[in-house]
Amino acid sequence: MTALRVQGKLAKGGQPYQKSTGVWETPVAPLDTQGIDKNLAKAARRYEAMPQEQFEERLEKVRARAQSAERDGDLAGFCRCTAVM
Repeated sequence: MTALRVQGKLAKGGQPYQKSTGVWETPVAPLDTQGIDKNLAKAARRYEAMPQEQFEERLEKVRARAQSAERDGDLAGFCRCTAVM
């Protein structure tokens, strides 16, 4: 073991030796630098996990409510419908 330690083939202590995996070629920017807050990201993940059929039904309901609110001149209702989906 002493020979291996002298050759530098043993871990220095603490964590086991791990070969470097290199550097990412294209690093991903954090969501907040792209203008996406944690709540929007959470909603997007929830909708992405939803079955396509259920998502389409939900989208149609929101569109109908938003069109109704817009037609009635209810700006607050329109914003609420489009923001919540």
